[in-house]
Amino acid sequence: MRGGYTYLDAVVQRSFTNDDAALLGPIPTFSDGTPIGPYSPLKGARPFRRPPHTGFFTATWSRQRFTAQFASAFASRSDDSTYLAGSDSNGGNSLLLPNRNLDYGWARLDLGGSYHLLSWLSIYGQANNLLSQQHIAPIGYPSLPMNFRTGLRLQWGPGAAK
Repeated sequence: MRGGYTYLDAVVQRSFTNDDAALLGPIPTFSDGTPIGPYSPLKGARPFRRPPHTGFFTATWSRQRFTAQFASAFASRSDDSTYLAGSDSNGGNSLLLPNRNLDYGWARLDLGGSYHLLSWLSIYGQANNLLSQQHIAPIGYPSLPMNFRTGLRLQWGPGAAK
């Protein structure tokens, strides 16, 4: 059994939003006392799309012919932006939401196993994203919902016969 845990304690040291304000004049950066920024986090805030808490866990159980595997990955909510800058079509402030925790947290659970029929042939099956939680990565592609995969594994050549 293996386990891992990472914690990101990053803070933005320089805010390009504040640099824009220096060049273009005052841009509203607070809403009800909460800092907001359209294109980059404000100084002292967490980086966009980097959850402060993530985790990963795997477990494997094996017998002579059968192997079972379980894997999980977790991430907490993360800061992001609506990318609505300046004023809306009515001339009002479009920065209505703070950047805190705009991206949802997620959990992914995978379960799989294999069975060796012969020394050179095994059958396997795997179920991915058992909770069917949809997570959109920073590049913009959503994750697949719950899906299954099965197949045969053939092994030949030196080392195939044990």
